[in-house]
Amino acid sequence: MAVNGKQVVDLYRQLLRFSRTLRFTDKQFFVKRVKTEFRNNRTLTDQQKIEFNYEKGLAFLRNSRLI
Repeated sequence: MAVNGKQVVDLYRQLLRFSRTLRFTDKQFFVKRVKTEFRNNRTLTDQQKIEFNYEKGLAFLRNSRLI
């Protein structure tokens, strides 16, 4: 699956929206961590690494919404 920039931006926005629903976690820490991860990975060019990180973010959203 080829991940494009729009999908990455959508994932970023979904994670930030998800932070608004957190009740028992430090929201500021979560938002800071999301922003840091995306900032650190914005220069990735290897498609496999991009897909891995994208899938990691999607899996986090899927698993966190089940709890």
